[in-house]
Amino acid sequence: MPTRAATVSLVVAVAAAAFLLVAWRIWHRDEPVAVIVRTIRDVELDWRCEGGHFFQSLGQVKPRPCWMCGQTAFPVTDYECPVHGRYEVAVRFAEGEGGVATPAHWRLPDGPWVDAEEDLQCRRCGKALERMANDPAALLNRSRQEKDRR
Repeated sequence: MPTRAATVSLVVAVAAAAFLLVAWRIWHRDEPVAVIVRTIRDVELDWRCEGGHFFQSLGQVKPRPCWMCGQTAFPVTDYECPVHGRYEVAVRFAEGEGGVATPAHWRLPDGPWVDAEEDLQCRRCGKALERMANDPAALLNRSRQEKDRR
């Protein structure tokens, strides 16, 4: 059987530990979580030039010259018609608030540029095309959504 002094010492030690834990929780401030926001310049995109050459490079808001022929190249992404399959779509970006790049215009092969707010439609059946996983806008939106969750 423990002595009275040992019991008192144990109770004092447990009380001191509990007090220190409570005090630490009250005065401890959570450190802000560092948020890493990916921009278009941090994402490697697929590019295709007007001459048909395909290459990969880091994204940028403006078109870039093709490494092989010097013609203007735009980022490309895949859209899909539920009936007729995949279309490669060229993208032009615009720099918005705080330097955030957003898609401004889309272009189907050999077609005119259309506003990014408009739905792209299949040339054969007129159904709306759906974005696929490698869409640069989806990559950027995913990094913004991760930031918003924090």
